[in-house]
Amino acid sequence: MTTMNEEDSYSPPELAPGKDCGSCSMCCKIFGIAELDSRPGEWCRHVVHGKGCGIHETRPPVCRRFFCHWLRNPNLGPEWRPEKAKFVLYTELGGRRMVIAVDQSNPTAWKREPYYSQFKQWALMAADTNRQLVVFHNDNAVLVLPHEDMDLGIINLGDEIIVDRKGMHLHVTVRRHNRGDSVAQGSHAPET
Repeated sequence: MTTMNEEDSYSPPELAPGKDCGSCSMCCKIFGIAELDSRPGEWCRHVVHGKGCGIHETRPPVCRRFFCHWLRNPNLGPEWRPEKAKFVLYTELGGRRMVIAVDQSNPTAWKREPYYSQFKQWALMAADTNRQLVVFHNDNAVLVLPHEDMDLGIINLGDEIIVDRKGMHLHVTVRRHNRGDSVAQGSHAPET
């Protein structure tokens, strides 16, 4: 999640009509929030199950500034609501990466329908536009490509996932921030 220093400089994004967090609090389980001493994969102590955040009005800035992709995208129906889907969608890197952050107790939720076929369609579009679709389960990442899912292993804060298109092939590299080395993960030839 992104943090900012100046409370006044932030303006929330426009939400899709008719959508709000309501009883959904999946982000309060998937993400760890240092300000609340909550750990990833465990429910925040402020969650009121079936009602949402118990400190919604006084929650920390990092929570106030997070809006999942379901809230922002009017084309995603109720089946994509995080409490139902068991994952949270959000974008990072200026919208160049869509992240599927999966509930640790439902690690394969993203492979169910109608989600998986949609992710594959998005992966095809992403390959053509220098974008990425990445699933995170704990610190483990899977890069969703049009015709395969590439296990990238543990991705730490600061690591880079690089996808280069060379002709008909996608070449994937993970550049490790803490060691300065790169690990080539392989290449893939997308169908066109």
